[in-house]
Amino acid sequence: MAAAGPHLQLEALPLDARAMEARLASGDADLALGAYARAPGDLRRQLLYTDGYLAVVRSDHPRRARLPRLADFCAARHILVTASDTGHAAHAMAQHAIETAIAPDHVLLRLPSFVAAAVAAADSDGVATLPANLAEAIGPRLGLATFRPPLAMPPIAVAQYWHERYHRDAGHRWLRQACVTLFGRPARQR
Repeated sequence: MAAAGPHLQLEALPLDARAMEARLASGDADLALGAYARAPGDLRRQLLYTDGYLAVVRSDHPRRARLPRLADFCAARHILVTASDTGHAAHAMAQHAIETAIAPDHVLLRLPSFVAAAVAAADSDGVATLPANLAEAIGPRLGLATFRPPLAMPPIAVAQYWHERYHRDAGHRWLRQACVTLFGRPARQR
């Protein structure tokens, strides 16, 4: 993006579902990127990709080989990412699936961030379940091994959202196309 717009300035803002519409309507934010299951109907939406989930543990986890089995997964200690804090309501279904499968005393830690959960998994015997794209990107850097959780997990539909008032703006159209070019991809099978 720096080559295409050398004077372009980008700023990433935390944008949860509750404030998204107002910030997009006011122009305080140009785009919202994420998995907002209940985005306001008057916002424009364009799907970028669909992702799944992977569980991560430290590479030398003592039960790593057995964790992909349901009984061992459920018996493990889990680092949960709280959906209300991620800003992505779509994660609520995944959080519910994990919390339904494991006993409450198997929750090692609750955190408001997927990245923080990955870091905690790298330094503990906890299992963190993350969006696959993120797990694959940061897992190797943190010494994490990944595996498919043995639970039915919902897909994550990552889209870009914008307010109707900016739909025809040339600069805004350029930014949306740049996001499609950078982030858009066909659905992956998980």
